Amino acid sequence: MKLDEVDSQEGTMEFIKSLINAHIPASVLLLITTPSAYLDIQKANASVFDRLEKANYKIDLAGANSVDEAN
Repeated sequence: MKLDEVDSQEGTMEFIKSLINAHIPASVLLLITTPSAYLDIQKANASVFDRLEKANYKIDLAGANSVDEAN
């Protein structure tokens, strides 16, 4: 499943939280967001932000400030 342009609205946060908590077997959840939206999520829902921070794998290319960071 891929969710593009995730926002910090309450409905979106509850949906993401339920997907994370479901632990769907043999699945990959890909969330695409911008650094500013990620900060909005942190402010709007600390629980969802904590789950995102503790994800098994996280690639943060959108927040990279340089080519070296992206590499």
